[in-house]
Amino acid sequence: MTKKRRMRLNRTLRAKKPYTLSINGYKIVVVPNNSRLISVQSYVFSGFIVETPSTLGINHLLEHVLANAYTPCRKFDCYSYLRDNALNSNASTSNNVLNYYVNGFKTKLEKMVDYIVNITTRPVFDDAMLAREKTAVANELYMYKDNPISKTKHALHKHLYKIYGLQNMNNYDKQLENLSNITAITLAEYYHITYGSTNTIFVVSGAVNLSTIKRLFSTKLPPSHKVKVPRYSCFTYKPQTHFLHNPKLTSTQILIAYPTKIRYNSPEIPPLQLGVDMLRHRLFIRLRVVGKLIYGIQASITTNICGTSVEFLIHTKNVNVQAVLDGFKTTLRDISQLESSMQPTKQLYLTNYKSTYFNSQELANLIGIQAVYRHILNTDLQVPTFFKEKYMGSSFKHVERLLEQTINRGHPVCVVSNSCKQRKYRF
Repeated sequence: MTKKRRMRLNRTLRAKKPYTLSINGYKIVVVPNNSRLISVQSYVFSGFIVETPSTLGINHLLEHVLANAYTPCRKFDCYSYLRDNALNSNASTSNNVLNYYVNGFKTKLEKMVDYIVNITTRPVFDDAMLAREKTAVANELYMYKDNPISKTKHALHKHLYKIYGLQNMNNYDKQLENLSNITAITLAEYYHITYGSTNTIFVVSGAVNLSTIKRLFSTKLPPSHKVKVPRYSCFTYKPQTHFLHNPKLTSTQILIAYPTKIRYNSPEIPPLQLGVDMLRHRLFIRLRVVGKLIYGIQASITTNICGTSVEFLIHTKNVNVQAVLDGFKTTLRDISQLESSMQPTKQLYLTNYKSTYFNSQELANLIGIQAVYRHILNTDLQVPTFFKEKYMGSSFKHVERLLEQTINRGHPVCVVSNSCKQRKYRF
């Protein structure tokens, strides 16, 4: 391989500042970059957060149906249609955002825009296709239900959140029960009151021309259709510890969540992530290397319309539960111990960052989800380097203050689950 060829393959993706277009009441965010791979996506502010006891799980089914609700697809089989056109597509449902995307080369741009616009704004509800996708959703729910962590997550969410849909997003029995009662008519009616120009964002990423994007969306988007977008207060903010008996477990699952009011794209998130990364390492040393109580520990930060939650997942032997909880609390009592690991943690983050390549789809994902929250919460759009600069530039005093506020003086919800008899654990 020639040097010139190697340079061409290793060329870094160059992204420009996103543009936002407003057409027929809809927002279209264009992320210009030099990639020949184009990603066209739609984001809808909906999901479990808006669901009730009678509609729990309906957005998951709606996501499956809309991904195929496109008339050019023969028998509404868009899996085959998109593959035949060399297009990669999928969709997802979360607690408050649904996402539909298609990726392909620039020559397919109009076809991609037509597909995403139509399934998002003009879906066709077909009985045969609905029956097919209900079966697919049922199989997916059974798969999730069989995951050992699902019951523990459901128990945590019941106490972490005060909104029914969020409390029950892991309640797969109820979702399966509702699934059998949903018809094409009820699904279409639900769609029309939950999808509209006020809660939908379109994103196009790649080497695209702004005037071309404007022309395509101007000719394909329907007139504005406004839907209600409520504001939410989600977390209970009540410190609690609960035991969940699960006879299928052979060890213990410990799931701990700390809810906070930190909003999406807040400058506090990068230093909080840094603190959690250092804390996870310190917990690992105490509980695994020194204590020999665990194999590993997972730590994550999740930000959505509710705020930000910090979660820890630990697996241990049943006899070690209280020792693990005590070790966890002991580590939290002296946050100053974390300072020595700050620079190594930053360097490890930088190593991972340098090995990350943002393609057009990943840029669309990054900007698209931000655009939804900007549309709903009026938060800022941040470029990929924003998080890195804040993370690397955080002082230990700032990190220490955040950990004290969010964790030591926070409102943790802890669920301990195993096959033992009911008992109370101290946390």
